[in-house]
This record gives sequence, C-alpha cells and structure tokens, in this order.
Amino acid sequence: MANHSLFCSLALVLLTSGLALGWDWYTTKTYSCSREEKLCKLTQVSLENDGDIERATFEGLHDPLVIESGRIPRFTAALAEKLTTVSDLKLDGLSIVKLYVRADFSDLSAIGNEIDELLLDDSGDEPFSMLSLKLSQNKLSSLPPLERFTKLYFLELDHNQLTTVDMAAFSKLTALRELSLAHNRLHTVTSTVQLYRLKVISFAGNELVMLNMTAWEMESLEGLSLADNSLNRVEGNLTQFSALKKLTLAGNRLHCGWLMAEPLLIARNPKLQIDADNADRCEAENMMRYLDHCCTHSGKKAFGLLDVYQEKWDQLERLTQLIGTLNASIANGSVQVKGELDRQHGELSKRLDELQRKEESHTEQLKTLEQRMGNHRDTLDTMETDLFARVNNLRAELDAKWNETVSKADANGTSSNETLPSASWSREAAKHETTLGMLRKDLETARGQFNLYMAKCYDQRPRLESQSKRLDAIQKDLDRTRELHRDLKEKYGAMDNKLNAVYDFYKQKTFTVSDEALDMSDV
Repeated sequence: MANHSLFCSLALVLLTSGLALGWDWYTTKTYSCSREEKLCKLTQVSLENDGDIERATFEGLHDPLVIESGRIPRFTAALAEKLTTVSDLKLDGLSIVKLYVRADFSDLSAIGNEIDELLLDDSGDEPFSMLSLKLSQNKLSSLPPLERFTKLYFLELDHNQLTTVDMAAFSKLTALRELSLAHNRLHTVTSTVQLYRLKVISFAGNELVMLNMTAWEMESLEGLSLADNSLNRVEGNLTQFSALKKLTLAGNRLHCGWLMAEPLLIARNPKLQIDADNADRCEAENMMRYLDHCCTHSGKKAFGLLDVYQEKWDQLERLTQLIGTLNASIANGSVQVKGELDRQHGELSKRLDELQRKEESHTEQLKTLEQRMGNHRDTLDTMETDLFARVNNLRAELDAKWNETVSKADANGTSSNETLPSASWSREAAKHETTLGMLRKDLETARGQFNLYMAKCYDQRPRLESQSKRLDAIQKDLDRTRELHRDLKEKYGAMDNKLNAVYDFYKQKTFTVSDEALDMSDV
C-alpha cells in the first residue's frame, strides 16, 4: 500500500513539473480551418512520428485541403483516417517518404517530396475513386500498383527515378486522359497498351534510344512529347495516331533515314503542330538538318538502321520539292505558270510510271526465285529417291549373286562356311564394292549439297521478307502518288475550266468593244 502511494506521488510530481517546464510530450496539437473559407489551408503541420500523429486533432476540415508548410515524413493510414472529411488533398513539399493513399481520395497532389513508396488502402477490392494523382519530383524507382485506379483521369510522374516502364501497368486505366513520365531515367519502355481515351502522353527528357509504339492503341491521342531523349527512331508508324495535333521531337539524335521516311512528317498536315530543333544545334553537333530537325546517318546496326534506299533519298527529296513547287504554282492560278504545270505534271507521271515498273520487276524477280527454289527442291527429292532405288537394286543383285554362289558350292560338296575360291566372285564382289563406295560418296555429296541448299534457302527467307516489306512500302508510296496524281488532274482540270472561262469572258468583251467602235464610226 505504501509503494502504491509512493508511485502516485511521483507521477503527480512529474506531471506538475511537466506543466511548469512546458513539456509537450503529453500535449495535443489542433489544426483547423474556417468553414467560410472555400480553400482549407493549414500551415506548420509538423508530425515527425507516430506519437505526433496520434496526438494531433483536426477540426473543420473540408475540400479542398492544402497543407502549405510543415514536415510529415510518414503520411500513415492513421493520419489519413483523421482526415475523413477530406478527399481533395494537396501535400506538396512536406518531406514525405511514405505516402498512404485512401481508397476514397478523389484528387491527390504530393509534388516535391521524397516519396519512394505508395502505401495503398487494402481494406477492400473496390476501385479507387482517384481522378487526379500528381507525384512529380519524388524518388519513385518503380511504378506504384495502378490496377485499382480505374477512374483516374490525370497521372503525373515527372522528375522521379524510373528507369523502365511496362506499358501494361496502365492497361486498367481505361479513363486516363493525360499521362506524363517526363524527366525520369527511362531507357526501356515495353509491352502493348490500349488506352482509347488518352489524349496526352509525355516521355520528354529521358534516356530513350528507341521507342516501339507498334502495338499502342491510342485513337484519341492529341499530344505526343518525345523531346530531349537520345532517340534514333520510333518503331511503328506515327500515322496510327489519327487524332494527333501536337508532336515534339527536338533534342534527339534521329536517324535521317527514319526522319525522311516517316509518313506523318512527309505529309506535313497543317493541323499538326511539330516542334523544331534550335537553329545552331545541327552544326554544333555535326548533324544534318532535314526540315525542322537535326539528324544523323550514323546509327546502331542493332536497331536496324541500315539505309536500304541509299542514294534514293536525294531523288525522294527532289520529288518532294517538285510536288511542293507544283502545289504552289496551282495555288497561284495565273496563266503564266500553265506551261510549267504541264511540264511538272509530265515529269511526275514519268516518275510514277518508273516506280510502277520497278515494283513489277521486283515482283517478277521474287516469283522467279520462288519457282527456282521449288524446282531445286523437286530435283533433290528425285535424286535422293533414285539413289536409294539404285542402292536397293545393287543390294538385291548382290544377294542374288551370293545365293547363286552358295548353291553352286553346296552342289559341288563344299561347305557353305568355307571360303569360296572363286576368282570370278572375288572380281564381282570387288566391282560391286567399288560401285557401292562410289554410290555412297555420291549420296553423301548429294546430301551435303541438299543441306547447303536448305541453309541458303533459310538465308534467303529473311531477304525475301525484307523485299516483301520494301515492296509494301513502295506500294504505299505508289498509292499516295496515284492519289496525288488524281488530285493534280482534278486541280488542273478545274484551273483549265477557269482559264477557259476567263478567256471567253475577255474574248466576249473584246468583240463587244469592237462592235461599239464600228457603230461609232458609222455615226
């Protein structure tokens, strides 16, 4: 009983001393904002540990909540549960390392912290209510789990430490409109993705060398930012993004072959806004300039950057210039350019015919090659069958000779186990043995030739596929040229009609003036 009294006395003395000295280990921190304010702001919110979070109280909080200053190294589930009246939360610059995300948060901004991990609400399997998530300027080295963020509209992960991204991680984000992964350390972007509502995506300021967009389905994409990487080319046709309105490519090391062959850049749609490299960059980095971007002819063979068209690029550029000049002349609409239009129209038609002849020539060569391969295969099959038949015939003939010799030996009373001293049989056996040896050599030679031929056939297969792809590309160019040819004929016909109308008008006016002059002379 005495010990209990002594303990209570000591506790009372400690409590009294704490009150006198101003100790705050027992105090409660209260943070509040007025209901009349549209924006709920809190300042100097310092919650260094779990004890601070446990003792903190919040009053009058409402959306949107902005914690403007302070320090919260661990934004825990316990802290999130104290903010039950808030779903729109801004936590910028609070030195957060671990961030807990509640399932009913609608908008969350945690920019300029030290976040290396997101702790997600796992109390249920329902989708998160998050519409906007901003985590720029943190220390994320991998993508957080995003499968339950199915309602997300805006995702910003700029200025983190991401090195690889699997686009399949975004496959559940079917409502996503904007995605930014700019200024990370990305060097690999993999997999396929279907984001039919995505409008803007940014990979600017990373370390990408090659980007494969072949299996990306983004039919609503309007903005694509690839600037300030080390891109050599983009795998896939950019024309697959039919709604594209803005494209940034500056600050890369693009291969000239890809740059001059990309249909989207060749078409130069006036509705598409494309950026440009600085005027002095190309010369400073010993690069060529094509249209608005710097490019180089050197590239890594591992990325398939061999220029299969070589000197054809100059012809293609000349053809592009001719088409541009022709369009400008048509827009001019004056009689003086009619002869130039006819000349350029004829030149373009000749080039179109030449391309068509080359395509037909390549097609015939491929057919001939395939036919020769089939003929060689049939010949080898026939040769092998014939060789086997001849070996079987010789074997049968040898067996017959042997049986005949054995029968004669038995008839003369000689044992079949004894050696037959027949000189004719020895010569015949030696002769057949020599023939069999020659046949074996021929068979081995034929088999080696057949294997060599099959190996060459396999080597020819990639070349045939490459030729097929080239023919497909030429066919597309032909289709575009034919379409341009039809447009030119229509424009030419329309201009010709207008010129005839103008000529008839002036002719009628001239006759009218002449008639009036005659009438005046009669007077």
